[in-house]
Amino acid sequence: MVKIDPRTRFALYAAVLFVATHWPALVLPSVVPVSDKTIHFVAWGIWLALLANAWRLPLGLLLGMGLVCCVADEASQAIPILNRHASFMDAVANVIGILAVWSLVVSCRHQAGGIRWVWAVLSATCFGLSWTGAAAAQRMVPTLLLGGLVFMVSTLRIRRTVA
Repeated sequence: MVKIDPRTRFALYAAVLFVATHWPALVLPSVVPVSDKTIHFVAWGIWLALLANAWRLPLGLLLGMGLVCCVADEASQAIPILNRHASFMDAVANVIGILAVWSLVVSCRHQAGGIRWVWAVLSATCFGLSWTGAAAAQRMVPTLLLGGLVFMVSTLRIRRTVA
């Protein structure tokens, strides 16, 4: 089996993600069993995890790059020639994926300091919002539940390693 360098792995994934999010008139098959918002969450979470593994960037820069790239990627889908549309809720799912995986990166680097309460609040917020009619209408329930779980894991992991 060929071992792929982490930077090459990130570059390949980023290229595939860019092509997938900008392919003209791309439509997911109806047999895909998850919400497109969940796909956004997972895709951008993986992107940040691969970036964090490829380069040991400062945490603030890592978060900033993730947020800028995921929002810019969604906004660029509004370019008319792509025959795609940008969605605010897709951008929200992207941001939740970035924040959730970033919280895991911080946790793994043992640099949480006094911010673990933020992840506990984000976890509770995600769980609470998942019960709303607006979340159901926007097909965000699985994404919010997944985000809540990831934030909870970050909170518990930090508690275990810091205590």
